[in-house]
This record gives sequence, structure tokens and C-alpha cells, in this order.
Amino acid sequence: NGGCSSNAASNAPFRGEKNSLYEGGVRTAAFIHSPLLDQTLRGTTYDSPFHMVDWLPTILQGIVGVGEITPGSSVVHNGLNQWDALTKVVDHPPRQSYLYNLEDYGDVGFRGAVGYGSMKLLVGE
Repeated sequence: NGGCSSNAASNAPFRGEKNSLYEGGVRTAAFIHSPLLDQTLRGTTYDSPFHMVDWLPTILQGIVGVGEITPGSSVVHNGLNQWDALTKVVDHPPRQSYLYNLEDYGDVGFRGAVGYGSMKLLVGE
């Protein structure tokens, strides 16, 4: 997530910093390098929502061709397989909605954020 501006970090061009629900507080950079990826994908950017829990099923799909931990097992994960979205042109990314955070501060109030597509609702920020 974003850096702390009091320690000279910059989250530009995004608003917010570490511990904030604005984009500067929740976005982070990532990259993928693999000989399994088509050369035409080098230097491209994926702009759709991608949660940390999406990495496991996505990597499993890329490596072994199965986006599930063990089909039919009792192991449950919340991630979405985004391999096709990262390696091909897709009409709709797998993750349309996104729960950023929900926090109950008791008497002080509630803070949370949800996103859908390019929209985001922040409460208590």
C-alpha cells in the first residue's frame, strides 16, 4: 500500500497515504516476469482491480493450468483467477467489485470503502 508522506514518500499521482482509503493508501505497484508470457505483453499495464488474494489462483493457472488450489477439496480461497485478463484481451475483468476495508471505531464511527468498476465509495474517511 501507499507510503507515509511524513517519511518523504510520494504516492503521486494518487491522493492519500498509508492508512488512508484513498488510492494513494491502497494501491501498490507489481510486475510479472515469466517466459510463459507472450513477448507482446512486455511493458503493458493492467488497470483493472487486482487484490492480493488473486495472486494464488492466477499463478496456479499460469503454471499448472488450473486456477483452483485442489478441485473438490475443502480448501477455500477468496481470490479470482485473473490469468486470462493478464495475458489476453478480455471484455470484462474478473474482478468488478472490491472491498477495500471495513473498520468500526466504536463511538467514533465507521470507516470503509468499496469499489465497483472505476467508482469508489468512501465512508468516514
